[in-house]
Amino acid sequence: MGTFDLPCALSGLSTSWPGSSGSLKEVPIDSSQTRAYVELKNASDVRCSMFLLEQRGDTFVPFTLPVSGFYDYYGGISLDNLAPPETWDLTKPIFCVTCKRCYPDQRICPRHDTGLVPIPPGREPSPHAVWVGDQLLALLSRGVLTTTATPKTVVDFFKLDDLRHEGTPLVPCLYRDDVAGAVASPATDPRERELLASVDPETAPIYADWLEAHARPLHAAYARSEYAFGIPPDDSRLTRTRFHDLLRWIEPHGGFRPPAGGEQHSNSDIRDSAQHAWKLDDPALQVIIQTRRSEWAAKWTTAADVARQHVAVTSAKPAKSYRPAAAFAVGDVIDHPIFGHGSVEELVRPNKISVRFATETKILVHKPA
Repeated sequence: MGTFDLPCALSGLSTSWPGSSGSLKEVPIDSSQTRAYVELKNASDVRCSMFLLEQRGDTFVPFTLPVSGFYDYYGGISLDNLAPPETWDLTKPIFCVTCKRCYPDQRICPRHDTGLVPIPPGREPSPHAVWVGDQLLALLSRGVLTTTATPKTVVDFFKLDDLRHEGTPLVPCLYRDDVAGAVASPATDPRERELLASVDPETAPIYADWLEAHARPLHAAYARSEYAFGIPPDDSRLTRTRFHDLLRWIEPHGGFRPPAGGEQHSNSDIRDSAQHAWKLDDPALQVIIQTRRSEWAAKWTTAADVARQHVAVTSAKPAKSYRPAAAFAVGDVIDHPIFGHGSVEELVRPNKISVRFATETKILVHKPA
């Protein structure tokens, strides 16, 4: 398939941003103190989830639950089957997760300078990933799915370009887990929570009808067909709930679309993907970008962004009436008789506070506790 840096289907952010290479640490790999560079991936940076979409006319409906791991830049995903970094045995051979080969006597994989990790023997994929793979293989064996290839694991299904469900194309989709965690929208309606908590297939059409009645046709289409893929075991139910939280967010944002593959390894391409995500005007995405690359966010922030962020901050907690004789702390929201609502950003010694109001910052007097 070539090397593809698929953008996140939720945000458009590159899977290489803010850097797929993590940090490289020099470690001994044998008793002679030969050293190698081993990539220590930051899971919050590079963890992704992949699933299959079914094309239905002009829309795409999820066909499987997602499985998580690290995107391998070859159209698949290295599943969560590695031990945590703190348990790695660094005396073992080095294994490149990109080309799936061991390099016991070399400093680095000759083809890739990233993705090098020691593989603890005997580790298996998560029970959830195994279940998703088993369901796909069962559908393939019954002829419900067709392809000219012979996939053996769930990862193999993501790399197929001719996979079909009863003649309908299935295509892979990917999203970054950090973005998913930021934008996921849990159910707030008691009836929806009740319906979603059930794993009885007979509840599925009732839930789908409820979703359609609340103008969520994409979510309803998935709810109506999700049990055709199988009843999720206990190990998969949290993934199912979180996926429904994403469907709740993505529908008003245009729904899931299969990401187009493309080379996005240059700094300018990665920056463009971040700017695209910023322009989606979603506060959760903007917080991710602002936290990781504040200098980019500063250039893209408009007066409207500042005003919106000000409203979000000052409405998050009750405001305290401003009095010079009162004590305030960083994070307090105050109600000033002239300037309105503001957020305390800094304590200025000995007895002042810096307060961000809607259009300006003011230094005010207070009486420290």
